[in-house]
Amino acid sequence: MENIKNLKPIFSALQKFSSIDFEGNLSMILFTGGCNFRCSYCHNPDFVLPELIKFEEKNKILEFLEKRKNTLDSVVICGGEPTLHGENLINWIKYIKTLGYKIKLDTNATKPKIIKQLLNENLIDYFAIDYKAPIDKYEQIIKMPLNKKELIEGLKLVINSKIPYEIRTTIHSDLHTREDISQMIKELKELKVKHYYLQAFNKPSKSVGEISDGLGTQSLVKQFQEELNSSFEISEIRNLN
Repeated sequence: MENIKNLKPIFSALQKFSSIDFEGNLSMILFTGGCNFRCSYCHNPDFVLPELIKFEEKNKILEFLEKRKNTLDSVVICGGEPTLHGENLINWIKYIKTLGYKIKLDTNATKPKIIKQLLNENLIDYFAIDYKAPIDKYEQIIKMPLNKKELIEGLKLVINSKIPYEIRTTIHSDLHTREDISQMIKELKELKVKHYYLQAFNKPSKSVGEISDGLGTQSLVKQFQEELNSSFEISEIRNLN
């Protein structure tokens, strides 16, 4: 069993129950603190902006994991960006797996070395990757520098693995054009992505940056249902009213 003395505080919040974040599983959600992106529409500023990030005591997390190991199926780890925590993330996942939980990891795929290690050690049961924009427009959305090579490497590692995954894009009519969506579909098809989802932006109560209501987003994404169906084995448009 992973030595709990080696576990460092990396989680900023805990959601005790979810029946929708890992399909077919009853889950808890652990949110890591810290992110290398600053997407305006992100609804988790408490886990992204350094001045807002606080870390939970690890004993609180450990106690809940132990308490619910016979009633929950899985742990969803998201953020923020979990892979920024490197070996500390891996140590936590190893420990969580010893308790019998399955693991779903939400990631932006920009840390391929960590993804490769997670795959090599068979630590993840499901990946969810946010693909933010056409590759040449990425930095406009994330508002931070991007290593395109590492992003593509991270994507390929997951896509070419045998681990179930989904790629998804949150669409906002002020940030994405029809041409952007078509270009993303083209790029992901070239990577041989099988599962891709468009998610219509719904304005949260708080966000990382100033963002409008995204009027027109619903009608924009609806235009792509047929193209999604013809381009991917599994596809869906989420968050439609």
